[in-house]
Amino acid sequence: TGKSVREVVLERGLLTESELDDIFSTQNLMQPAYKAKRYTDENDIS
Repeated sequence: TGKSVREVVLERGLLTESELDDIFSTQNLMQPAYKAKRYTDENDIS
């Protein structure tokens, strides 16, 4: 798509900017506190 992960996630309303900031913070990248949820076309919310 040429878009960043952040752009796609925000565009689809999957997470807020604040949640993304927390997830991509240096602290969380070094010691992850978030678990992933897989989004597929089957559970596409757009």
